[in-house]
Formats: sequence, structure tokens, C-alpha cells
Amino acid sequence: MEYRTLGGTGTIVSSLCLGTMTFGNESSEEVSHAQLDRFLEQGGTFIDTANVYSRGVSEEIIGRWLANRPDVRDQVVLATKGRFAMGDGHNDVGLSRTNLTKALDASLKRLQVDTVDLYQAHAWDALTPLEETLRFFDDAVRAGKIRYAGVSNFLGWQLQKAAMLTGYLGLTPIVTLQPQYNLLVREIEFELVDVCENENIGILPWSPLAGGWLTGKYQRNQTPTGASRLGDDPQRGMEAYAPRNAQERTWQVIDAVGKIAESRGVSMRGAGRAGVDSGPAGRHLGDPRRSYDRAARRQPDGRRAASFRRRNETAGRRERTDRWRLPVRATGSAAARFRSRTLTAKSSGAMPELFTQLPRYDVVRVQQRLRHLVAGRVGGRQPQRHRQARPLVDDQAEPLPVRQRGKRDRAPGFPTVVRNRCGDSGDRRTAGAGHLVCPQLERAPPPGAVTV
Repeated sequence: MEYRTLGGTGTIVSSLCLGTMTFGNESSEEVSHAQLDRFLEQGGTFIDTANVYSRGVSEEIIGRWLANRPDVRDQVVLATKGRFAMGDGHNDVGLSRTNLTKALDASLKRLQVDTVDLYQAHAWDALTPLEETLRFFDDAVRAGKIRYAGVSNFLGWQLQKAAMLTGYLGLTPIVTLQPQYNLLVREIEFELVDVCENENIGILPWSPLAGGWLTGKYQRNQTPTGASRLGDDPQRGMEAYAPRNAQERTWQVIDAVGKIAESRGVSMRGAGRAGVDSGPAGRHLGDPRRSYDRAARRQPDGRRAASFRRRNETAGRRERTDRWRLPVRATGSAAARFRSRTLTAKSSGAMPELFTQLPRYDVVRVQQRLRHLVAGRVGGRQPQRHRQARPLVDDQAEPLPVRQRGKRDRAPGFPTVVRNRCGDSGDRRTAGAGHLVCPQLERAPPPGAVTV
């Protein structure tokens, strides 16, 4: 088992997180406890649940498991979520302070703990001001009910807004994002990965095997049956059978994963998980260098400790420099940047060929946006350097009279500037340095004015 930091925090978690959405539904309490015990034996320390999973039964199962093992609570990092309806009232849903207060208290009671390590907004709420949600997270941290705050299923601009608001208001930062990511759903590569990299936010991909699609157990044009997620409900959520079965790309990806798994001598499940490890999300759960640095300081070799320390200082300077940059960096194409990340991913199960043989998304739109960012054409405005040059005329002309300005002006005797119609006011020049003439100026300037 590998270990990493939880986003930009100092908390160490296992690189694999046990999702518990099936607890209380497909998995009975006995089976769920056996899965938790097995996960702990293999070195796992990260458990994720939500209040809406089986209408709270999942949290209750985990709570009884923790109560029967008092020494386990300090070994695991426990995460849960709140946002979706747990009642019929108008305020029993959403990210408002009213609902989140009740949801968090109820989750703590079901889990039989005093503090949750990571509390996440399960999805975006358009009706609640984002600042209200972020202030609730900050108050919950100060009250000792949660240690860190995270979000799930946010879009790029939503995550960027949350990160910038927490920095501007001095609130508890967002440390993790939990999006859907697998070899069938890769939209986060366009913007969300760049936001997480700039804001030092860890990525916790959910559904890494696409709800069982990447295991090879589903067949084309054959509705699933039996004891499985889609066997119980073929139209279940975002993993429903009919929409994905209708896409040719789905079966192209599944066929490619099957061929690669066969050539490597591994299962399709292992190849599908390696696709997530090899992608950009595999590098942004946290910073493995920080945990390695702690071990390096304990080594007697001072040179190695100094090397890690210098590397950390360089990363810190880069982080401070990039903090307020655009969420999408205008350097190179998205495809080239993603290929470099894939080939340099340090993971024992990484398979770079997954991304060279799988059908890619069309990145033309992303490349066009990057070119516009480079050219400065944001919002349809052209940058300063693309405007028509304003030539100087008659530099040797005698100085023009200067009209005195009012007491509210910056300085007496500063020349009056007239804005013309071929651009902005441009450089303000004194009367003795010549004057600028615009052929499109329709109105004569006032006496004593310098025309630019």
C-alpha cells in the first residue's frame, strides 16, 4: 500500500480509499464489516461515506464497526458528505447552514464519533451562496466537529471560486475534490486538474472502474441481471446501462483495456485501476514528496535531507507564484501536457499505453481556448499590442499652450487629454514632446489640449 498526504495538508492517508456506498444495500452489515477488516489488514487507512448512502445505514454500519474496535479510530481517516435530502422539509436539502448543521450532527451521531476528519459538500447548490457554505466549514473546524473541508462533483469555475473565496476571506481552505474519473469519464482533465494543481487541492476519484464497466462483466446489447449494481437496477444513476451501451466509444475503451490487460497478464480490473493511477488524478491525491521528506530527515545522510529540503522550498516558491494565476495555464496544448504527466506518473501499476491506445476526446476546443488566452482575447477584447499603432506627427512642432486644471487634478499645468476614437487615451505626453494626431477624430479638441 502506498501513502500520500491528504491534499495540501499534513495528514497521511493510503493511496486507496474504501468507498462505502454499497453498505446497507448490496452489502449486508456482516459483509461490510468483513470488507472493512480486510481493507485495514492490507494497510488501508482512508474510508469515505455519506449521509445519503442507504439513507444513513452506511454510516451506522461504520459507526458500529468503530465502536467494536476502539483502537481503530486513531488509525483511519474518516470522510463523509452532506448536501442531498434526508427529509421532506424545505431545509432538509442543500448546502445552507441550516441543513449542513443538522446533517453534520446526525452523521456524527450515526458514526459514533466526535470529529470527522474530512467533511465534503456532496454537490453544488445553486440556491445557497457559496460564502455561506464556506463559513459553515470554517465554523465547524473551529468547533472541533471536522478537521478538513472538501467538495465533490464541482465544476472548474465552482472549485476555483471556492478556493479564491477561502483565501480572500481567510477561511478554512478546500483540501480535496471528489469527482468521477475513470477511463470512460475523463472530462476533469480539461480544467479541474489544472485548478487542483494551482490551488494545491487533492483529487479523490470516485467510480474508478466506471461502476463495473471496466471489469468486463457487461456485454454489448445485453441488459445486466443478477447480483450487481446494474443487475439490481439497470438505470442506476450516472452508470446506467442504456446510455453507455449506446455509445460506440464505451466498447472501444473496454476492448482496448481488455487487450492491454491480456498482454500484461493482469485482470481488466487491475488495468482499469492502473488507468486512474497513470492519469493526472493519480498524481494529485496529495504530495508523496512531503511524506518522503519526513523519512529523509531521519536519515543520517545530511546531503539527502538537504536535497529533499531544497526541493520542497522550490515547490513552495512555485506554489506561491502560481496561486493567483489562471486555472487553465496558457502553455502548450492540453494533450501534450497530459501525455507528459502520464509518462512521468510514479505508480507501481501505471500503464502509459492505456492513454496511447484509447480513443481520445477532441481537444480542438481546448487548444483554441488556450490560444485565445495566449493572445489575450478573453471576452472578445483584443490585447494592447494588437491595436493599430498611433503615429507621431510633427515631433518638432512648437509647444502648445497648457490649460490649467482644477484643484482636484493631480498637478497644476498637466495637459488635458482627449480620448479619440481609434483607441484608448494611450500615453500621456507633455506639450513640449510633440503631439499625437488621430485621423478618425471627428470633434476638434478644446483650446490648449494635447490630442492623443
